[in-house]
Amino acid sequence: VIFQSPILSGAKLANSLETGLEPLLSFKSEIFVRSEAELQDMVKKTIALSLKIPASGELNIAFLNQPITNEQKEKLLELRSLKDDFVILEHEVFWICQTKQSESKFSNAVFERKLKIKTTFRRASMLISLMKAI
Repeated sequence: VIFQSPILSGAKLANSLETGLEPLLSFKSEIFVRSEAELQDMVKKTIALSLKIPASGELNIAFLNQPITNEQKEKLLELRSLKDDFVILEHEVFWICQTKQSESKFSNAVFERKLKIKTTFRRASMLISLMKAI
């Protein structure tokens, strides 16, 4: 979703959206807020990383609400394999899958269970399409 808000803090905006959506959805939904500049930086990184992936592979981005800790980084790096690799930023993790995702043992559920944090993964191609719409 693309929108403008007078609230400048991404954390405050996410909290406000989560609080407002919960009674409407009847469940808590995690909100991950990024500025246009942050998304543009991710697109640049996405394009560079996409050059390293075969046509049968996928590039996905995990959005995080808080910076990933050193302990979480170590746990994530334990999940590297010939099929899966990760580029870890402060609030995002790029999942580089060298094959079809269905052929990988890695998933959003594995990520959340191993690192004990909530996230949402989105295809890099979706991010690029979103940024073209702005």
